[in-house]
Amino acid sequence: IHVSPERRPEVISLVDLFRGRVVDVARKSVMVEIAGPEDKLEAFMDLVRPYGIVELARTGVIAMQRGRQANGQDSE
Repeated sequence: IHVSPERRPEVISLVDLFRGRVVDVARKSVMVEIAGPEDKLEAFMDLVRPYGIVELARTGVIAMQRGRQANGQDSE
């Protein structure tokens, strides 16, 4: 999200409101992660669109294994 340092707290407040997290902060942008149902994501995007969405990636539903099985090792 393109945002000046002066307005960064506004965006971070929105991220907190949507229970997201700030992944990276650059001089004129922040990278955030938001997860949830499509309507929640759409609402967040509508609120941050005026700042300028630089890039957006949506994955849809995913599933991942946890622990040792995920890297090919047997669990003990």
